[in-house]
Amino acid sequence: MADNREKVEVLNRLLAAASETWGAAEAENMRSALELAAEAFWTVEAFPLKPMEEPAQQTSIFHQAKKRKRRETSGV
Repeated sequence: MADNREKVEVLNRLLAAASETWGAAEAENMRSALELAAEAFWTVEAFPLKPMEEPAQQTSIFHQAKKRKRRETSGV
């Protein structure tokens, strides 16, 4: 895993949660999987989203559909 402080913090949170849940030895056995997960979480957390880009918000989905329909009907 890259030597990035934020990624290490994410990994440490995952390791702490795994240790609490399954014990320190099992958490250490899962370390490689948790490192991959930490990398993925960090990537998602670092991805910037502009307003109305979040696909989980229904208003943005409807907004985009309206925008698309306006473009189709206006011929642009």
